[in-house]
Amino acid sequence: MTESSPLVDGMLRIHKIITRGINVSIQKCDEYAGKKGIPPAEAKGFFMYVTTLKNVIHSHHGSEDEIVYPYLKNKIEAPYDRLEEEHNAIEGILSNLRQSLLEISSGEAGRLREVLGELNDLWKPHIRTEEENFIPEKVHAVA
Repeated sequence: MTESSPLVDGMLRIHKIITRGINVSIQKCDEYAGKKGIPPAEAKGFFMYVTTLKNVIHSHHGSEDEIVYPYLKNKIEAPYDRLEEEHNAIEGILSNLRQSLLEISSGEAGRLREVLGELNDLWKPHIRTEEENFIPEKVHAVA
């Protein structure tokens, strides 16, 4: 039996939380498109939800870049440069996400939906790479 690693457990947990946040946000945008816009009573809450998602992703990647990767770099072989490049690309998408959030006040979510789709398209393979490289057996052996 493989012992779990708090580092891997935490990474898997936050990946699931972020993935769910992206999926819910996309589903809500699709729902709003069917309703011909965001109902005014939901606009503030949706804005806060997506803003929080953006902040969580930013913080998560910051902790990986500043703490996790430097700690593991000389202990576990992984495509660190590629992962960091993907973090930079995701940061660019988060910047676009911040801009597209401004349309929520007008009841629109079309551009936001596009940006969330771009985020999702990069997010899925990115976390797959992390989760394939930072498996509990490897991390536990060096932690």
